[in-house]
Amino acid sequence: MINEVELIGRLGATPEIKEKVAKIRLCTTESRKLDSGEWESIPTWHSVKGFGDLIERMTVLNKGDLIRVKGSIHYNEFEGKWYTDIKARKINILKRQGEESAAPTAPEQADKAPVYESSDVNDDLPF
Repeated sequence: MINEVELIGRLGATPEIKEKVAKIRLCTTESRKLDSGEWESIPTWHSVKGFGDLIERMTVLNKGDLIRVKGSIHYNEFEGKWYTDIKARKINILKRQGEESAAPTAPEQADKAPVYESSDVNDDLPF
């Protein structure tokens, strides 16, 4: 069985770093054509969490950075409500906010961008 997700989007804020977890909000967008012929962008916000070595490495991220996250989807219940989180395994910085030219931004070139990868192999960590 496979539980894998890959997202490319922009950070909505600087990471929230705690002792055992780093949290970021990532915005991805989809486009759809309206009946009028104009295009509309639809944002979707994702909660991404990093553990282990990724915590320290996520401190270099800033609001507005374009990043690629590879990880897995997790559903968690807290006080009777369900939440969806992405547990990051790898993070690539594709473009820094305000930079004219940076690492490649095309998805097919994203493997050439700097990679921050977790060496944490314990998938049983609670969210």
